[in-house]
Amino acid sequence: MRLPTGVFLVSNTQRVIGPNTVTPVFAEKVVPFDDRERQWRRIKECGADGRTCEAHTTSEEYKKTREF
Repeated sequence: MRLPTGVFLVSNTQRVIGPNTVTPVFAEKVVPFDDRERQWRRIKECGADGRTCEAHTTSEEYKKTREF
């Protein structure tokens, strides 16, 4: 709830979307404070609450960390 608006937050919990392909269960920009309760509900619904997450400046920066 204290992260700055616009930070790209990614859960370390993943789901399988295809053969040898996984994706985070949660990956979104942190929304403005007025919408954080709704965002928190989405985080809890996918099971990412209470888990370690990565915070990136942008989604592009996150994608660069996944390139090998």
